[in-house]
Parts: sequence; structure tokens; C-alpha cells
Amino acid sequence: MKSRESKEKRGHLNFSPRGQTQSLRTGKVAVIGAIARKGMVVAKVIENSDTRTLDSFVRSTVADDVSLVATDEHSGYRLLDKDYNHESVRHNAGQYVRGNMHTSNIDSFWSLLKRGIMERCQERCQASL
Repeated sequence: MKSRESKEKRGHLNFSPRGQTQSLRTGKVAVIGAIARKGMVVAKVIENSDTRTLDSFVRSTVADDVSLVATDEHSGYRLLDKDYNHESVRHNAGQYVRGNMHTSNIDSFWSLLKRGIMERCQERCQASL
């Protein structure tokens, strides 16, 4: 999905950055993603997970009139409250759902993506033996 297409969509979006700053030091790749209620996904490799990067991704991906932007507690999303109906869950405190608000959809996407990548790596490793 192109980022411009998502501006035409309305609904609930979940966000989650993967590979936050501490992960960058461990050699992992930082990725941010958004998923619409209908299942359209936008994912992007990012240099770091600072406020400027995360805020820029959300603003270029999400329509101004979206009904809800749901994120985790990452401080990089703190400026979204000014322009969006923004709520967050506190994964670090064991909170994954608050009322009808959650980030389970994007979390499931990351899980499926990771599983696909791992399966592909295993196939290549076994083929080279």
C-alpha cells in the first residue's frame, strides 16, 4: 500500500516500532508499521526510533480524520495527541488491551513476518548443508 492510499482510508490504525534505539546497538534493524482495521499494512525500515522519525511516519501515513491512532507507550508518539485521537497501551506494564483499544493487529503482523523470515532462513541453511 502506498502511503498516499492510506490517507484516503478512514478507521482505526495500530502502530508499533520494532527495533527501538537499544536494539540498534544489538545489530537489529528498526522497523515501524501501521495497519488499518481492514488489514492494509505499511511497514518501513527506519534509522532510529526518535520522536521526529516516528511522528513523521505517522503523519505521512495516517489520514488527518482517522478515528483512532493506537500505539504502544513509546515516548516518540507523544506529539500525536495534538492532532489525532491517540491512545496507547503500556506493554512494559503488562497492559495489552484497554477497553476496545489495542495493538494486537500490528503485533500479529510482526509475528507472521518474523515467522516467514525465519522459515526462509532455515530453508536456505538446510539447502546449503
